[in-house]
Amino acid sequence: MVRVIERSVKKRGVARTIVHSVVAVVKRALGRHESEFAASDAAEGRAFDAQFGVSTGGEIAQTELDDVADVSWIHGSAYVASSKIDLAALLAPFGLGYEDATFVDLGAGKGRVLLMAAALPFTAIVGVEYSSALAACARDNVRRYTGPKLCESITVETMDAAHYRLPSGPMVLFMYHPFDETIMKRVVASAEASLRDDPRRVLVVYFKPVHRAPWDASRSFVLRHQTELYAVYESRSA
Repeated sequence: MVRVIERSVKKRGVARTIVHSVVAVVKRALGRHESEFAASDAAEGRAFDAQFGVSTGGEIAQTELDDVADVSWIHGSAYVASSKIDLAALLAPFGLGYEDATFVDLGAGKGRVLLMAAALPFTAIVGVEYSSALAACARDNVRRYTGPKLCESITVETMDAAHYRLPSGPMVLFMYHPFDETIMKRVVASAEASLRDDPRRVLVVYFKPVHRAPWDASRSFVLRHQTELYAVYESRSA
């Protein structure tokens, strides 16, 4: 509870923390904290885990990730497993050559998106996760996964996404609402610097894009597609 309050005060201030807490309590009392869609996603997640022999489901409050020592923990989001995503259908309109591209998931959690990406023949798949416990779980899931795997090079890096250096060559940069705008600004700045050093094609797939403003403002990326669920940006250097 202390960590919850500390994080909220640092992000919102005292007055807004009080308001936020009251609203959260009221919503919970009214039973609106779990929608039918969330229940459906959870059921799909359980089916995915059972089918492929992994454990990627559940929710973990960001404040419960006690293994994160860096002060940037206050900018992270709770762990919520991603919904089932048909990455092949999502990426098909962009004509991406998978064999030449790296897939990077910032905020990889327990690795569900990495496993879904493995069904496509990327040259490499990389998960970046700042919680050592979640990163270890993701590595274990990669080892245990029995589903379709056309990419054999799947690794998980334990580090803050803001400090991760993007690999060279064409790339898909995936995010499922992993952190707030403070970290997002640093990620965008890092991606822009990477493009200046190595102009190339980079597709950014951002699910639940509540902190999309830095991408919209970037001169290095342009919005290519958006739905209610996600936004796709592409490097102008492509």
